[in-house]
Amino acid sequence: MDRPVFNLAALCTITLSIILFCVIAGGYSSFARAQARIKEASSFLTEACEKRLVLFNELVELTDQTKVLRTKSAMTQSSRNAQNILHKMISQAPPVDRQLIAEFEISQNRISQQLITLLHQIETAPGNTDPERIAHLKKELNAVQDAIFVARKHYNTETGYFNTRTQMFPGFLIAKLFGLNHIRYTQLTEGTFLSGEKTFTSPAS
Repeated sequence: MDRPVFNLAALCTITLSIILFCVIAGGYSSFARAQARIKEASSFLTEACEKRLVLFNELVELTDQTKVLRTKSAMTQSSRNAQNILHKMISQAPPVDRQLIAEFEISQNRISQQLITLLHQIETAPGNTDPERIAHLKKELNAVQDAIFVARKHYNTETGYFNTRTQMFPGFLIAKLFGLNHIRYTQLTEGTFLSGEKTFTSPAS
């Protein structure tokens, strides 16, 4: 083989190797960044849910003053159950188990419904002697609910991106190369967390 031809072949081989390395490294880096964003969104979501539980417990305490709640023990149990599931969500390495996601949604939906009931009962109670505190708690609840709504959208966007990348070319080749093709993130149900306005505007029936 002539030396110029050999040099050209060597140059092409090196160039292709560099390109291939960049594609693989870039693809893996993209997956790693996606997983980091999913973890961040999950943390944001669970932190906001914990803040909402703190406010929920404050409202339950207010019922002692207004004497309107007949099911306080049930609401306290819901709070404990939601807290336990949140701790499992936080401690479990991603991706979170599908069954745990389902339990998380059920517990949070129950808290949402009980919050609506609590607010309605407290606001309409004849013995409501602390309207300013109630108004402040409701404002905080709306802000936290909005944060949860945004976190849920962010989490679903990032998990959807990751899941799609592992199934489509050329992402699925890189995912298979690094064992990421077996990872599948469970998304949250679209209507699980609504904004504060949509959640708390309508009074409980």
